[in-house]
Amino acid sequence: MLGIPWYILVLAVVLAGYLIFKKVNRHHYKAAHAVGSAINVKPQFVEDMIANMGPEKASLFSKQISAWKDKDPNVVNHGVKTFFIYQIIKNDHPDNVKWWQNRLDESGYSYVLNSGDMDVAFMFLSNIVNTDRKEEFLEAYNRDYM
Repeated sequence: MLGIPWYILVLAVVLAGYLIFKKVNRHHYKAAHAVGSAINVKPQFVEDMIANMGPEKASLFSKQISAWKDKDPNVVNHGVKTFFIYQIIKNDHPDNVKWWQNRLDESGYSYVLNSGDMDVAFMFLSNIVNTDRKEEFLEAYNRDYM
């Protein structure tokens, strides 16, 4: 068959698959890097959140941040707050919440949450958490951690 060894063909298919995967997910990597570097955490943590959002929300989140991060600093702020809320949802232990609050504070971001932050975060995290409970979440956060 064409005189090309089989292992070269397999290598070419694997390389092509990898390049296509990287091209399709480039916005996810850019968004994860933007949010992660803003608060000095590994982008892999942000990628975990993006992967759990579901394909539609992940695409919207990633494209919004990668396209607007240089034009509107509020976009990265919304990404940081969404990531912060995601971390609280994952583990609401007081020590964990305090650690993330310190991480945001050291990076120059406020860890005070308001209803606008909750609307943005719960829109992106709707596949992870019940969006009807955002006011309850905000009240519990303000009561327990502020």
